[in-house]
This record gives sequence, structure tokens and C-alpha cells, in this order.
Amino acid sequence: MRYRLILILLVTAFFTAFSGPIFARPQEGKDVSPLHMEVEAGFDGYLKAGAVVPVKVKLVNTGPDIEGDIVVKIPAENREELTEHVVKVVLPQGSTKKIAMALSVPGAIRDFEVSFVTDGRALARKSPSLYHGDPVLIAVLAADPGGLDYLAAFNLPTQLGRFIKVLRWTAENVPGEVAVLNSLDVLVINDFPTRSLKEEQWQAIENWVRGGKLLVIGTGPGWKRTVEGIPRSLQVVNIEGTQEVPAIPALEKYTGQEIPEGKYVMAKGSLVEGAGVVVGEGDIPVLAWKQVGKGNVVYSALDLTLEPLASWKGNRFLWSSIYSMFGPPNLTLKQIARPVYPYGLFSALSQLPFNVIPPFWLVIVLLLVYIGILGFGNYFVLNKLDKRDLAWVTIPLLVILFSSGVYLVGIKGKGRDIIATYIHVVELDTGQARTYTGIFAPTKSSYRIQLPGKVAVHAGRNYDRPYYGGNISNVPVTTRVHYGEKTEVEMLNMNMWSLRSFYFDHNFNAGRIESNLRTENGRITGEITNRTGYNLRDVLVFTSQGQYQAISSLKDGEKVQVDIPVIPYASQGGRPFFHQMLDSLQPQGSGRSERDRQINRELQILEGTYGWEGEQSSPGVVMVGFSEDPLTGVKVNGRTPKEYHLNMFTTGLEINVEGSGGNLPTGIVEMKPVYTDARRTGMERPGVIGFSEGSMIFQAVIPQQVVPMVEELRFSAGLSNNYTAAQIYNWGKNTWDDFRLTGSGIKAEEYLSPEGLVRVKLSNNSDQYTWINNLSVGVEGGRQANAESGESP
Repeated sequence: MRYRLILILLVTAFFTAFSGPIFARPQEGKDVSPLHMEVEAGFDGYLKAGAVVPVKVKLVNTGPDIEGDIVVKIPAENREELTEHVVKVVLPQGSTKKIAMALSVPGAIRDFEVSFVTDGRALARKSPSLYHGDPVLIAVLAADPGGLDYLAAFNLPTQLGRFIKVLRWTAENVPGEVAVLNSLDVLVINDFPTRSLKEEQWQAIENWVRGGKLLVIGTGPGWKRTVEGIPRSLQVVNIEGTQEVPAIPALEKYTGQEIPEGKYVMAKGSLVEGAGVVVGEGDIPVLAWKQVGKGNVVYSALDLTLEPLASWKGNRFLWSSIYSMFGPPNLTLKQIARPVYPYGLFSALSQLPFNVIPPFWLVIVLLLVYIGILGFGNYFVLNKLDKRDLAWVTIPLLVILFSSGVYLVGIKGKGRDIIATYIHVVELDTGQARTYTGIFAPTKSSYRIQLPGKVAVHAGRNYDRPYYGGNISNVPVTTRVHYGEKTEVEMLNMNMWSLRSFYFDHNFNAGRIESNLRTENGRITGEITNRTGYNLRDVLVFTSQGQYQAISSLKDGEKVQVDIPVIPYASQGGRPFFHQMLDSLQPQGSGRSERDRQINRELQILEGTYGWEGEQSSPGVVMVGFSEDPLTGVKVNGRTPKEYHLNMFTTGLEINVEGSGGNLPTGIVEMKPVYTDARRTGMERPGVIGFSEGSMIFQAVIPQQVVPMVEELRFSAGLSNNYTAAQIYNWGKNTWDDFRLTGSGIKAEEYLSPEGLVRVKLSNNSDQYTWINNLSVGVEGGRQANAESGESP
């Protein structure tokens, strides 16, 4: 009985001790961690493939002091490796902190993980979702941002149905880093206090425009507060006041849509130097533009959120033409048409001189020596000494000695030094540079690389790790990026004699190339002067039509003559264009000489920048040149590594149109698609446009200085044979007139507007694509009076 009582007491004690935690209901909705974290990624969750993405993290600490790291884990595009981005944070008790990061997210990745880690333990974890699809991103700074939502309703002529996302921004949304802003395609400022933007924000905006983007400024009655904070370099019109008008016939003429009579307030003023008019009403520039670097600023004399623009049918043509004529090239180029990952440029990093394979003759000589010593030499010596029975000792010994010798030769060739290889692509006209960096590991280890500033790092694909079959739970962290005053990159667990790579964008002021070019007798002539501070080699000056001049060297301060024939478009045939240019400097060889390898590396950089992989477009005249000067570098494990540099400098070259006597050959002024009613459209690559079952309208703006002198228009393009009609718009009669697109010229009097507009329509009624390659317009001078204006399409 006593033992039974003891047993009952023990069972009761057990259930009393453990029934609470076993059977108690959890308190739902409570965060056991004293840390609360919120994460915003992208632009309203949207991002551009391969671009830098803003990530904003808000931390609220309700517990004791905490010190830890924000860790963002981003898988590579093939999901075979992870890059960790790390920011160290100290959170006192009761504090709230907001941390902004600029991170590289590969094009195929739609999600990633953000956590706060302390002592190896994650106190909070979030996985923000991202939307891809290569949207057109338009940010709006306006008193009434919702009034500009209509900007998302219009199709791009070569990409019917492409998604356009309008972002409603305030001043605090504007990034102060151009790398983050580069995800944006268009920025619209309308009735907004521009003085509220900081100096670094304006600097980022200006660099963004210079890099090829589009800034649109709407004015109207609120013009003063809109323009007073805008830097002079981004202003298009010197505004003097406003004027109320009952109608705007010039805008009706441009779009072909009527504007109801009313009371419309327009800003009025005069153009700044270098600006041009697209639509003019008397002496008022209604729609004007100015090229800034490789980008454009478009000015509207009207408030974009007020009538007539707020609900006008003409907006479809108006904004389609603005996007296409003045926007960045990717507004008409499908992202899927080219790879985001720069394979060629990363490949060129591994082909710099340190990694050259030993010459074939050296391998043959070593093999012959080996066979001779091991076979004939060993036998001859042992036979001479009458010690042939020692062969079982000498042969293994010779094999060991020879293998050791080959290993030492390899060590000497590869070295025991850490090696950094660089490819710098420097844009002289924007002051921006992209530095591709490869780190060569002489031993199996991890390496910490100190970068020259605080920059966003894009990790390259690594080939020195095993295959993990796509199982993300097994994927290792191969790269860790630390963000502080300067960025540091850890390359983890590198194998011996392996190379890993990454790239980063940064500011780099390398001077300029002075140009004094003009057109004369169907040629581009003049001179260029090197003011970069660097001696350049393998200099190429080329046009979008495929004509070029190769210059073997251009020393700092040196001036050279340029003389390039400009002919109507014709297929280049034979080898690709960049191959032909470099062949003119060095005919294609066996590929074994250092000069052959040098040319091959330059070719990879050209194709990665301007070709299929590239982000650059090349309208007008472009110059590139190469050097091997050290521009910027890194430290590895606190020391300067052995370095190899290869640089490509690139810039657009201006043509002095006033000095050309009103003569501009085709290939200088590009005609861009501004409107279509075709059922299907597409763009294979910059300049190559296709459509079927409908028509497409192309438009160009002739430089304002040339317009009074123009007598004749000429066109050139590569065309497939299945288009059914070509027409040119008659500004005087408000009609579309049939004409022959290529061949003889056409009188400019009725087909060139006073603002310098030329408009062409191509039709194709079949279900087979018509392909147009590099449609451009040229002019011949002689006329001294402006063409008369009329009504519009």
C-alpha cells in the first residue's frame, strides 16, 4: 500500500511539473524577439534585371542594447551560390534605425532573404518578393502625383503591351546614388518644390541623365517653384512668365487630335543654348528638348496634370513620341533580346597576360627532354657504369625530379602572388566608369578585398565550386560583401590557382576628347585631340551606319585628322563589324601571339559594351580607345596585389552642324518609331525594328541651326522586301504623300517642319515582319528660308 501511494505521488508530481508547457495554449500574434524589422525592396517591389536595387530596412529595438549585422542573402542567377551583403548595426534600447542599402540582384531572382543576426543567431528574418518582367519605370515628383497615372496607359511602338509602372515619389524617395537611380527610365517633375531636393540628389539626377535617361519637366502656372531648384545644366528654357491662350493649334498639329477651346496657362521664355523646339506656338516653345550627355531633358510649357493634357486623346501620340525619341534605348529594346550577365567581359578578365597557357613548342620540348632522359639517357649512363640493375631506383627518382621541376616551373609561371586583374570601361562624356575585377588565388584560402570607396558590388559567376543540383538549402556562400565607409568583399574558400570576379560602378573623371568634326561632300572630316591624360592605342572612330576609321595610337595631347566616308546603309557582310575594325589594326592571326590575344580581349570588351551583351547604344559618331594604365585598384588582405589593367575609354563626338553648311549625310540623325497601329511589333537589337499587319510612324528632329538651310531630304535604311508602302508627312497640306524611301532625295520645303521635324510612315499589310535596320535621314543645304507650316496628321 505504501509503495502504491509513493507511485501515485510521483506520477502527480510529474504531471504537475510538465503539464503547463505541454498543454498550455501559445499566445498567438506576439513576437518573442524584442527586435521588430520591416523591409522594402525595389521600387514599389519592382526592379530591373541586373540592376542595383534599393533595399530599405527599418529596425525597432524594444529590448536591451543589441549589436549585430543586417545580412541579405541573394542567390546567383543559376541558384548555385549565394552572395551575402552585410551591414553592421548598433541598436541601443528603445531605438529605431532606418538603413538604406544598394544591392545587386541577378535578373532571374524574384526573392531573397533579409535577417538581423547577432552571435550567429537570427533575431528577425524577412523575404521580400520582387516583380520582374522588365517594366518601364517612370517616377513622378508632383503636387498631384496621381494626376500623372495616365503616363502608364500608352504603348511603346516596338513593344506593344509592355508594362509601364508609375511611381509616386516624394523628395525623400529620390536616391542620392546614380547606381540606384539607374533602374529608373523616366523622371517627371511637375509643379514640385525642387529646392527640397539635396545637392547629392541633383548630382545623381544629372549623372543619371548624362548616362542616357530621360527627365521631363512640366511647368505651366506653377513654373517658378518647379524650376527654381533645377541646376542650369538641366534647364531647357529661360522662363520669363506665363501667358493664357484659348487654344494650342501647334499641339493639335503635332498629334492630329483636337484640343477643346478653353483657358490654358503656358510658361513662356527663350531656349537655352543647345536646346531645340519640338512643338512651338508662335514664340512660345510648347515642347522643347536638350541633349545632356547621352540623355535628354524634355520641357513642357503646360502643367502635365491640368487640362488639356489631363484627359486629352492626343496624349497617346504625344507621350509615345517623347518616350521613343528622347528616352533611353531600353524603352524600345526588349530586355530578353540580350543577356544581362556580361559573359564576354568577365571572360576577358581571365585572359590577361598572367594566365597565358605555355607555348606549344615549350610543352613539346619538355616532353622530348623527359623521354630522352628517362629512356635513352638513363639507359646510357647505367650501361656505361654497368649498373643496369639500379634502373628500379633511377627511374622513379627521375620521375620525381622531373615532376618537381614541372611543378616549380608552374609555380614560377603562376607565381605565389595574389593577382588582381582589371577591365575599366570609362565613359568620358558622363564621368562614370565600370570596373570589372578578377582576383587570382595562388593558394586555397579566403581573401578579403578592400575597394576604393562605398560602391554596390555585382558578383561574377564562380567556376571553382562543386555543382549543387539547384537545391538552395545546400548552396554555399561564396561571396560576402561588407558595407561601411568603404566596401569590402570576401571571396570565401577559393581553390588554388582559381579566379573569381565582380564589378562595381563609380565616378571617374579622366578628361575628355576634344573634337572639331563637320560633314563635307558625304564625309565626316576634322580632327580629334586627346585630353584624357592617358596615351591611347587601337583608337576607333565609328558611326551607327558601320563606317569607321582606325588609329593605331593617340598620345595624350596629340591631335589626329579624321576622314570617314558616310554612305547610305549597306550590309557589312563578312566578319562582324567590330572584328573588321580591329582587323584593320591587326590582321587576324593564329591567336598565339600576345598581340593577337590583346586584340581578342579588346574585341570582347567592345562586344560586351556595344554589341549583343552591351547596354550602350551608338548613335552618331563614337570614339573608343584602349590603354593599360592603372586607373583604380583594390587591396587584398590589406596589401596591394600584383596588378594587370586594361582600359577602354569611350565617348560620343559632336559634329559642328553649323560648320557643315546645312549638309548632314544619312547615319547622323536617327529616325525613331513614335507610333504604330500594327498588330505585332518587335525590336531585335538597337536600330533593328520589325512590325506586321499595320503601319509604323518614324520621326526625327533635324538640328535647329541647320533647318533654314535645308533644301533636300535623303533617307537610308536596310529594309526587308515585304513592306507595301512608304509615305512622308506633308506639313503644308496635312497629307501623307507616297514617296520612294531610299534612292533619290525629296524636296524639303513641305516635308520639313519649322521646328525641324521629319515624319515617315511605313506600312505592311502582310502577316510577315518587315524589318527596318538603322533608318536615318540626311539633309543637303541650299535653302535660306523656313518651310511654311500647315495643319497636322
